[in-house]
Amino acid sequence: MTVILGFLFLFLMTWWVISIVNSQKPLKNETFIGYVQRYDIDGNGYQSLPCPQN
Repeated sequence: MTVILGFLFLFLMTWWVISIVNSQKPLKNETFIGYVQRYDIDGNGYQSLPCPQN
């Protein structure tokens, strides 16, 4: 019984540490927003090229 509780405690501690490390990483959307804000210094909104239509 003690071994089972030990493994459960170890699993929960590992999950807790991984969740803390992952919460500090920026999401893909946040990284993209930071890229747009960093390079959009002329005051105009970010505009992408229109998709070519066949």
